Amino acid sequence: MFTNIGGKIKTLAKVLCWIGIIASVICAIVLWTQNSRYNPTIALGFGVLIGGVLSSWIGSFFMYGFGELIAETTLNRQISQSILEMMKKQNTDSSWAEVGYDEPIDFSQEGVAQSAIRTGEFLKSHAARWECAECGSMNDSSAIMCKDCGTYK
Repeated sequence: MFTNIGGKIKTLAKVLCWIGIIASVICAIVLWTQNSRYNPTIALGFGVLIGGVLSSWIGSFFMYGFGELIAETTLNRQISQSILEMMKKQNTDSSWAEVGYDEPIDFSQEGVAQSAIRTGEFLKSHAARWECAECGSMNDSSAIMCKDCGTYK
């Protein structure tokens, strides 16, 4: 019942938009049939028709957008979870010297690790590094020259 809630909200937005448009047309027709010399309703019928159709259509944008936001957030969460699982697997399966990291990541506080991944701090603080062949200092992966001796990577 509560799976794919973003898709359900988007479908509801479409349905409510069409219901609003149909109701506006019906109300306009009823007003036009009630027109008389003493009670002119032609202009009111056009106002209800145009205003109702536009408000239903524009109002559905917000609900549809909210559904799209929920769907994208759910997808982003799934991707983040899979990345976290791959990092946990790498943390237990490989030697950190082989992949160029200074030290393994402590996943004992999972919320902290997830927060760091979301904000990009993980990538900045644990970027693959390379060791200079001349002086042995560790350099960022983006550096093409050693920061200490100037030797090229």
